[in-house]
Amino acid sequence: MQNLYKNDYFYLLFGQDKVYIEVLEGGFQLKDFDQVLYDFPRISLTQFTNLKNALQFIRNQPMEIGFLKPRVEIILSKDLLEAKVRLNVTEAELEENLPEITSEILEILDEQNVTEGVLVDVLKAGLKSREEVMIAQGIYPVNGDDAVISYYQLSERKPVIQHDGTADYYEMNFFDEVKKDEWVGEKIIAGEGTQGRTVAGELLPAMLGKDKTLYYDKDTIVEVNEGEKIVLRALIDGALVKVNGSITVQEVLIIEGDVGSKTGNIDYDGSVTIKGTIKDGFSVHATKDISVLSDIGLGSIDSIVSRTGDIYIKGGIFGKDRALIQAAQNVYMKHANECTIQAGGDIHIGLYAIGCKLTGNNIFLDRNRGRIIGGQIQAKAQVVTAFIGNEAERTTTINIEGFDRAAFKQELDELVDKSRKLLIVMDKLQRELEVYETSFEKIVGDKTLDEIVEYEAIRSKYEQIRQIVFSIEDRRNALVAFLKTKGEGEVAIMRKAFPKTFLQIKELQKNIEKITSGVFYVKNKTLFFE
Repeated sequence: MQNLYKNDYFYLLFGQDKVYIEVLEGGFQLKDFDQVLYDFPRISLTQFTNLKNALQFIRNQPMEIGFLKPRVEIILSKDLLEAKVRLNVTEAELEENLPEITSEILEILDEQNVTEGVLVDVLKAGLKSREEVMIAQGIYPVNGDDAVISYYQLSERKPVIQHDGTADYYEMNFFDEVKKDEWVGEKIIAGEGTQGRTVAGELLPAMLGKDKTLYYDKDTIVEVNEGEKIVLRALIDGALVKVNGSITVQEVLIIEGDVGSKTGNIDYDGSVTIKGTIKDGFSVHATKDISVLSDIGLGSIDSIVSRTGDIYIKGGIFGKDRALIQAAQNVYMKHANECTIQAGGDIHIGLYAIGCKLTGNNIFLDRNRGRIIGGQIQAKAQVVTAFIGNEAERTTTINIEGFDRAAFKQELDELVDKSRKLLIVMDKLQRELEVYETSFEKIVGDKTLDEIVEYEAIRSKYEQIRQIVFSIEDRRNALVAFLKTKGEGEVAIMRKAFPKTFLQIKELQKNIEKITSGVFYVKNKTLFFE
């Protein structure tokens, strides 16, 4: 064994890379051995008990306490993207033997096949004693960018709010009209990424960016590959809408003038836009949305019926107790006079409803100017208006059917929970689809029919669940709208309700005997006013 270190108390010896201590004299404190380790950074103390016993009980024979570390250590990361060097030397040794140590580093790097990304600047001026220093660095692969999807921005169907806070029911973006070949959406294709390289020169493949699915109706919209984009273009002229999360172009019958003796009554499978008006006695029925864009408004028409959609009448209606407006969803108009309006959703009227029979979930008039005068108003949840009745004390009846808030809240919670669980299943299916799609070309090329069938089955299941999630979302939005109502039914009178206004909310009634403003609502079988 060779002598490594000697003082008045002990020898440090080494042989076959092991370090030994032979104690000559007692009295050396164990805590002072840290300085010895600092002065000899190549010593790795692994037998602490032997060291303690040797200093405590003098035996005059060598005892193993550790091993001798190499002067230069190269530490490779598991992914081989980093190599670090640790110099087990003192600062003085490093300064004195820098050229020799630098050569040794390069030799060991070569022995360990570290051929890429050697940091020359570190070799020249960045080496440190007793510390790990990055000496070589590979190139990390850069994963491709995820696909980016964008769609035509659909207009929101609601009255335009003016600067003074009033609603303008004269103008609404009711239809988003598109022409054949017009852009309706696109997907920027997921990027391939940039491959990396280890410090040993091995190539590291980059992961493709995550693909995303374009949701659209293949009967009315087509995909066009345009370089780095997949562009969606309309196959037909029509109105762009979203149905269950997928965009589609609905056929629209556009009538440039009036509906009357030249056109006859209209009954159309699709949406209808009338740029003129509808003459007295005539009707327009459609499976989807109907809009009448004339500023003149309507008179004693027969009926306007949308079997699944909304109705928009820009100029309002003077129905002469004959006209029927019936929509499966919502109705929007400037004013209503002596007509019947029935909506499966909400009724939005700008200025006034005089002598009308209105039925809907909620009935909204302008909060500053809207007037309900006479007639019979029936809503499931809420009526909001500025005025009810008039100075002549015309009898006006407001009936709120009301709802069970606790039951609706429970249903909402159940829907949220169901949607959450379905989204977890969708996420799992999406990951499975991504695995297939990553190698889909290979699958098709090898004609592994079973795998193709399995892929299509997963995709079909994913689509079925997606449709359910969208239907849940529609119902959830409807429940949220109901639950925004005060109590279990509400009449909000923002300016004045005149005498001979009769309110009924659920089973409770209120006869307005003097000019009143405020909010009436029912909660726990009690009528509140605030």
